[in-house]
Amino acid sequence: FPNAASPHQPSVMPSSSLQNASAIVRLRVSLLVLVALLLIGSAGYAVLGQRSMFESVYLTVVILTTVGMKESDVPLNVPEQAWSIVLMLSGIGAVLYATGNIVAFVIEGQLQDVFGRRQAMKRIDHLEDHFIIVGYGRMGQALCASLHYKQAPFVLVENDAKRLEQADALGYLSLRGDAMLEETLTQAHVDRARGLATCLPHDSDNVFVTLTARSLNESMIIIARSEDVRTEAKLLRAGANRAICLPVIGAGQVGHHLLNPLVDELLELDGHWPDLQISKVSIRRFPEAVGRTMSDVLDTQHDDLAVVALVNAQGTRIFRPAMDTTLRAGDEIVVIGPTGCLDHLIASLSRKRAA
Repeated sequence: FPNAASPHQPSVMPSSSLQNASAIVRLRVSLLVLVALLLIGSAGYAVLGQRSMFESVYLTVVILTTVGMKESDVPLNVPEQAWSIVLMLSGIGAVLYATGNIVAFVIEGQLQDVFGRRQAMKRIDHLEDHFIIVGYGRMGQALCASLHYKQAPFVLVENDAKRLEQADALGYLSLRGDAMLEETLTQAHVDRARGLATCLPHDSDNVFVTLTARSLNESMIIIARSEDVRTEAKLLRAGANRAICLPVIGAGQVGHHLLNPLVDELLELDGHWPDLQISKVSIRRFPEAVGRTMSDVLDTQHDDLAVVALVNAQGTRIFRPAMDTTLRAGDEIVVIGPTGCLDHLIASLSRKRAA
């Protein structure tokens, strides 16, 4: 793929990453310089003046911080005076350099960025049954906003620093990296994700991400964006459950609005009403439901869920299926109900599977 990074080519780190890495290196060097000066200075006073460790540390701090003291307070012998001159000449410049680096690191917000990123990674490490959104372009932004509005757990994978700043400002969990690399998707815990949507602008990149993600998780749902209808077949062969060709979908949407405005208003309820949820559940994810009837699966705890349709393995849609219909491995059921009820259904099926 022309836009895919070759594993034999060295990756180029973005300038902002280089700046952050350089700032962290300078901070570490500055702290090491301060610690080294404190230890060396204290050791010098302890040896030359036979002083206690506390008094040696005190004298070193007084010299390095340029606080100053009266000679009568702590009288120094000639070797200690010479050692003080060495510390004054060599230490003060180093202290100013180190202090300047630390202050700049804090003022520029790099300290907050580093610790904030660590907190985000800890939250990502605890994610389970979540969604992964690859790319924060126009489609990715709309998708993240929709998932955030519905309080669905997700992590955004994006390689552009400015777009990541926009996502962070909105409170999204984000991860910087190239989603075409297994290491990046592993950091997003693709192995325990419920689904992945790749929204990159180039079809070849989306094919590569789909291949990589499918190799790491064989059971999750993968939705891939495409700009060319001819790419859909390649995305499906790469492992996508569905390929979304934006021009085709957009044209179909406009046509449905023109021909069936009332029906489309019903379908839009899921996007505009926070208390309504329309979703599809794959029976393949819950082997314990195979061979059982829908009335067995949708027990009395899910009376507020309504089954709209059943899609079998051949793609045939059965609208308003009978509740005594036996579920097969390739079936999918489309359900509608209050927000959260579908999550309760999935949780109950998962508990039955664990049992």
